[in-house]
Amino acid sequence: MTNHMNIEMEHIENEKIIILNKPFDKQSFIRSSEIIMEINDKLIRKEHVRTLILVLTFIMIGIFFNRIGINSTFLFVISALLVFLVIVVYFNLRRLRKKFQMKIQALCEKYESIDFKSNYEIDKDGMSYSDNDKNIKYKWKDFKCCYLYKNHLILFDYKLLKAYYAFENNESFSDNYKTLLNLVQTNLKIKRIH
Repeated sequence: MTNHMNIEMEHIENEKIIILNKPFDKQSFIRSSEIIMEINDKLIRKEHVRTLILVLTFIMIGIFFNRIGINSTFLFVISALLVFLVIVVYFNLRRLRKKFQMKIQALCEKYESIDFKSNYEIDKDGMSYSDNDKNIKYKWKDFKCCYLYKNHLILFDYKLLKAYYAFENNESFSDNYKTLLNLVQTNLKIKRIH
């Protein structure tokens, strides 16, 4: 069965409004979820690198202090604690990644069984989202951040940190994707992730 997204573009007094009515598409949902995991991994990896640079700096300062006769045990202890923290976070993230993948599979099964549909209305003021369970109205300031990564535009909800909305630039959406990108860029700073 092929799911088709119903896309409308309305012009009301020179204002653009994008209306998306999307039936559930398992492959698209999984792709978008994997993109979210990749973004999370990249951001955390960047923090790990910063932490390890700080550790190396502390160690070098500690070595310098020891050479001039100043006790720097506290710097080595802090360095060891930071390395331990990086290791704990790494293993915790692996566990959370598996848990996230299981949750995505469970959601796929649920959404397929209930004929899940989502609806978006996007304009200069914000975005409205509704599906089988909820109806939410956002202003642009309600989004914590916005990322552009691998043909996906991802909006993260500021209040519900676990909520995100992913829009994939694909054949059925390419013209409206550009309009969406322009709407978002005028209201939010988009962070590009490479």
